[in-house]
Amino acid sequence: MLVLCAMLLSFPSACQNKSSAEKISRSEDIISTRSLPRPIGYINDFENIYSDNEEAILDSLVSAFEARTTIQIAVLSIDSTLTTSEDFDDYTLRIANDWGVGQIQKDNGIVIGISRAFRKMRIQNGLGIAFMISDLETKMIIDTAFIPNFRKGKYFDGSYYGLAELMKILEQRSNEIINSKWQVSFKELRLAIMNGDKIAIKNFINFPIKNPGNEIWFVADSKLVMDINPEEIKPFTEKDYDRYFNSIFTVDLRRTIKELDLEEFFINLKASSPEIEVVENSKSRLEASLDKSKNILTLSMISTSNEFGKFTIDYIFEITDDQKIKFRHVRAF
Repeated sequence: MLVLCAMLLSFPSACQNKSSAEKISRSEDIISTRSLPRPIGYINDFENIYSDNEEAILDSLVSAFEARTTIQIAVLSIDSTLTTSEDFDDYTLRIANDWGVGQIQKDNGIVIGISRAFRKMRIQNGLGIAFMISDLETKMIIDTAFIPNFRKGKYFDGSYYGLAELMKILEQRSNEIINSKWQVSFKELRLAIMNGDKIAIKNFINFPIKNPGNEIWFVADSKLVMDINPEEIKPFTEKDYDRYFNSIFTVDLRRTIKELDLEEFFINLKASSPEIEVVENSKSRLEASLDKSKNILTLSMISTSNEFGKFTIDYIFEITDDQKIKFRHVRAF
């Protein structure tokens, strides 16, 4: 009875990051020769520790998380017919390697192995996850979020709250990485515009530019618009960019973007420069805004002059999947 109580009160856990050196050779290093099961989804309940409804809830939780972050998680419950207690850790690693959880180029998969029979669990993090959360942090989540409910026999509650805590940290870290990437790209763009660096700015443009309404031609030289068929989009080539660079990326834009408060913009996703007089009898200010739902960055150059009155040029950029900023087109009104 004393031995039984000790087993009930203990629930060994482990966490580990995968590396190429740790991967198990099927021909030499596998202790267990049992074949591996095939994945059936995000939740692979081979030990029947969840009800059908509980399994559906966990599946929805993990699926939604992947949609938000691209991080893939597979939960695996392991009974004594699949492996032995001694081979439990190696078995979880074999599953992680064999199932290929996570995107190959990111190595952002996580396998969570749970065994009620062996009273053990293990979280196997891909290398891409190891950059976001340490083994120590992973073990803390196991010990504080998973295990307390497991010890009470509440495997769904432990899994749900453990997953929620793990996801909360990973999503926060993922957002921090994503935000920092586009912010670095914007800083580079801002510096290039400030310096009027034609070559550096070119790195943010995919030629040819196909501007709706041919408005980039109006900005380049308003007289040219008269010769363009309004029903067709005239491509703006790299050669055109070199010729009309100073008309597109004007002195007003260079001066006002220098005055933009980067900290305010990165925090609030919108900011405005002070209104400054770049040339006599003309004042300009720049408004920057980021629509994160569409990944569209807009720099609005708003100018007022005695000769032309008030006019605005919007420089429209997109944030790509790899968080780089790319110029799309302009709007003039």
